[in-house]
Amino acid sequence: MLISCRLNRVTLRLFQVSLSAVLILTPLMFALTSVSRAAHPINLTTPFGNNLLTAHNVGMTVGPLLLNSIAASPSTVSVGGPLAVTWNIPSNQSQTDWVGLYRSGAPDTAGRELWWMYTGGSPTGSFTLNAPLEAGQYQFRFLLNNSFSHVATSNSVTVSSTPTPTPTPTSVPSYSIAASPSAVAVGGPLAVTWNIPSNQSQTDWVGLYRVGAPHIAGNELWWRYTAGSPTGSFTLNAPLVAGQYEFRLSLNNSFNNVATSNSVTVSSTPTPTPTPLPTPPPTTDGAQFYVSPSGSSSGDGSINNPWSIWKAIVTPGVVPAGSTVYLRGGTYSMDPNPQPDRVLWEIAGTAAQPIIVRNYPGERVLIDMDWLVEFYGDYVHYWGLEFFTSRTKRVFSGGAVNDIPGAISFAGKGIKLINSVLHDAHGASLFSAAEDIEMYGNIMYYHGLIAQERSWGTVAYIQNNVGYKRLTDNIFFQQFNHNIQATGSDIATTQDIYLVGNTIFSAGTLGTNPGWNAVVWVGAIPAERITFSDNYVYQPPLPDITWTTPNVVMWGSRESTNTDLVFTGNRIVRGYPPVRLARWSPATFTDNTIVGEAGTITAAGIVGLDNTLVPNGQYNWNNNRYHQGAAGYQFQYPGGYYDFAGWKVVTGLDTNSTYSASRPTGMD
Repeated sequence: MLISCRLNRVTLRLFQVSLSAVLILTPLMFALTSVSRAAHPINLTTPFGNNLLTAHNVGMTVGPLLLNSIAASPSTVSVGGPLAVTWNIPSNQSQTDWVGLYRSGAPDTAGRELWWMYTGGSPTGSFTLNAPLEAGQYQFRFLLNNSFSHVATSNSVTVSSTPTPTPTPTSVPSYSIAASPSAVAVGGPLAVTWNIPSNQSQTDWVGLYRVGAPHIAGNELWWRYTAGSPTGSFTLNAPLVAGQYEFRLSLNNSFNNVATSNSVTVSSTPTPTPTPLPTPPPTTDGAQFYVSPSGSSSGDGSINNPWSIWKAIVTPGVVPAGSTVYLRGGTYSMDPNPQPDRVLWEIAGTAAQPIIVRNYPGERVLIDMDWLVEFYGDYVHYWGLEFFTSRTKRVFSGGAVNDIPGAISFAGKGIKLINSVLHDAHGASLFSAAEDIEMYGNIMYYHGLIAQERSWGTVAYIQNNVGYKRLTDNIFFQQFNHNIQATGSDIATTQDIYLVGNTIFSAGTLGTNPGWNAVVWVGAIPAERITFSDNYVYQPPLPDITWTTPNVVMWGSRESTNTDLVFTGNRIVRGYPPVRLARWSPATFTDNTIVGEAGTITAAGIVGLDNTLVPNGQYNWNNNRYHQGAAGYQFQYPGGYYDFAGWKVVTGLDTNSTYSASRPTGMD
């Protein structure tokens, strides 16, 4: 006799069996491993290898029933109210099993989950969250191994638009988000602000969408994490396509949208019609002055009688605070003498009235540097300029030479370099004398030279004692040595440095020795308050495969404890290893995706800690995603190399992080 039945998507087949008992089976996934005549038992097991049932011809023994279960409580809740989910599954599960919140009836496909969280392989556990802000029927699902295969579904949760009556009324968390202005031209300035309850997740995020676009992965046009801040703002450029847009606030790295901003109308602007010179001057606040490659020190700074750059920019006191200086298109040479020239740009504004020095709209301004252009005056914003050295020699036999590439240096206070290009030169120096310096929206490449002993040339060389240095949303690539180097000494400090949202790749690929994409490396004085967040960093394969050719290095002082490292939201690919660190506390190391080099050598790791953790130190080190790396050597800690499981044991870090031996897939 052959009996075949279907229970919960699993087919049972019983061959030539006479059972004297009736088996009543609950909806439970199981497999039949062997069935035969009366002399042999029937064994039913779960896919996890747990014995479920043993039956003989005239009797049966029922083993422990091991169910996959998930439950939600309460079953009725008001919008935004407290909600909890608990699960019980067999042990020895994947770290990437996960729990997701869905609308009842929604398919198990990417983007339909409204909230989700990995279980970290725990057989039992619970999460708490806020209920959706839209009334309806919802359910939790338990899904296996980072897939969309769900093995358990919770009871239904009714989310109502009116508060659930309780003995003591509770307030619904308030979430708000606003955009300004409500109308803007394509590419124009746009701002978004938010207000949310305190004690929120670091992975709450703000995204820009077209009005009406489904709230699923891939539809966001721009996004940023709030880093757990209950209030804050971001600024960005409006989309380049006209239409209606809105910002949305979503919780905890999910697509659970809790607030939507007012609508923003992005409109097209007509292309300006060329007109003969003199071009009508742009409209700005404050006085306007003009500089031309053919201008004169005897000019009056008008558009028809412009100054020379030596008169307006190099000479102090010529341009009043609050003014805008437009540089007309062309090349400006900074080489007035045969010897190497250090040219001081002494134009200066005030904190309340900075001076803007920028290219005239639609015109390309090139600054041909000799040895050094130094931003010496305070509170000047340099915008839309292109710095380079026209000399092409890059290989030198040694010693001091007069024809090395030129560089820029920040020496004043409150200086900004915005949307500019710096290339074929010797980098930018942001030393301790300069305070409150910002560089954002710039592109920097092809910096350095090859000397007799080694390659030199770092595109951004940073120290800081007072104020801050901020490098945001820049692109750095293909230098002779490092891309970004923050370095101190036994007397100089490295503190309050913020490297956020940059794209950094291919350090050292033009030189004779490998370079690092980003390094914080100081002397005896510990580094303090260093932020490295939301950066995309890539290093191509290198011929020198050792642990001395990493990608991103956060050493600070290797002799003492550095403080207040924030290392979050980065995407770092390759390097030997991709990340190396010394001793930090407090340290936040979360939501990073780090991809190591595939291979079998010990250098092909993922993360290396050169110093032991501080006893009783403050560490928020979790929710990271690690990929590839040499088997058994993915992580380095004083005393040896470890796989992911060993790393978690020896450090106590990364409890809810994940590791995969394969490369990541899809868009991130």
